Amino acid sequence: MSRRALVVSIALVMAGCGGPSRVTASSPPSGRAWLAGHLPAGFVMVRAEEQGGGRTVGYAPRPQAEPQISITASSSATESPGQRSRPVRVRGHAATLATLFDEGQPYGFSVTWDERPGLQLIVEGTNGPTEQETLAVAERVHAVSEPDWQRLLIELSPDTHMGRVDPSAVPTEALRGSIGGADYVLTALVPGGFPLGADDRRLDCYRLTYRGETTKNECPGHPVWARVGGQLFVFGDGGPDIKTVRIRGIFGSRFEPFA
Repeated sequence: MSRRALVVSIALVMAGCGGPSRVTASSPPSGRAWLAGHLPAGFVMVRAEEQGGGRTVGYAPRPQAEPQISITASSSATESPGQRSRPVRVRGHAATLATLFDEGQPYGFSVTWDERPGLQLIVEGTNGPTEQETLAVAERVHAVSEPDWQRLLIELSPDTHMGRVDPSAVPTEALRGSIGGADYVLTALVPGGFPLGADDRRLDCYRLTYRGETTKNECPGHPVWARVGGQLFVFGDGGPDIKTVRIRGIFGSRFEPFA
């Protein structure tokens, strides 16, 4: 595990799991899903989804940010909405470069072209990427295999980010201790097969058991408190660089802070 499990005084508990490894294509690309072969510095893949017959991947400057670059592959000719369009050449194909607007204000660019009959690609750069950066991404997109696409859908599933346990999670004891002669156990719910590849963004969830009582499954978010078996526990998710945690009351609480 790359995040530590930690308990202090009234049992502050934090848990997590390890870093990704790189996986390459396992079979020839089907051409139904396309990824970026070039990105602005610091961008990582954060989203993969299928919607309305299209397959879209999204990239952002950091893992938990909203996508600022997207690539959509679709069999239907659905032009990305934009204005101030002009013809350009992308990957040897005739393409349309358009400026995207929201309430009259420009917020990005889109590049649309037919890669082959029955396959339209749209690359968008929004809220940051320049016109030149968007075109540079479009020029170096590439197809991926169907097995790799299905893997990406799992790796980038929004479930754990929305508080839902990964359906293939493996319960793993992360921490065990004792309070008042009774053991408490922190169980990490590690996403199945984690990491499946370099882009695996699934998160641990966890639950705490004490004196025969168990909390609901918690997925990373704000630290929470719960009274379990008559004992007050405070627990949350933290990174490996955390050395000290300070607990304090809020909203006028008289709780005495401690580290």
